Amino acid sequence: SNVDGGTGTGQGVSLTIPLGTMTATIASASFDDAGSDSSTFGGKVSMAAGAGTLVVGLETSSNDSATHEGEAYSISYSTTLGGAAVAVGYSGYDANSTTSSRTDVTMSQSIGGGASIFAEFQNLTGAGVAAEGNSTSESVVAVGTSVSF
Repeated sequence: SNVDGGTGTGQGVSLTIPLGTMTATIASASFDDAGSDSSTFGGKVSMAAGAGTLVVGLETSSNDSATHEGEAYSISYSTTLGGAAVAVGYSGYDANSTTSSRTDVTMSQSIGGGASIFAEFQNLTGAGVAAEGNSTSESVVAVGTSVSF
């Protein structure tokens, strides 16, 4: 509800349900920003798979303007290998009939004394990468250390 006299109002709800060894979450939100109505609905399922966790998600959004409508889906798997935390994920997007996808691979290993090393690779392809006419693919690699006190 509009409690401060502003032009934007909104509401949302989320529900998480345990289903045996799985957990399902669904959520919905809607808002009106100065007369432009938007809504989104999504959900995910998380489950144990092998020695790790598999998560699958889906989201859809709608708006008074078609340029703000779209869908997204994702899948990720995380586990430990020899003491290192490893995760792989993939996401696909379609907004206003323009598609993109992203792949992530991460690894982190504690080396003792509050320090750890990490490596990450990310690849983004499609229209979400750059302005029209520019490259439609980019990759990023990061390797480093982190220290916690």
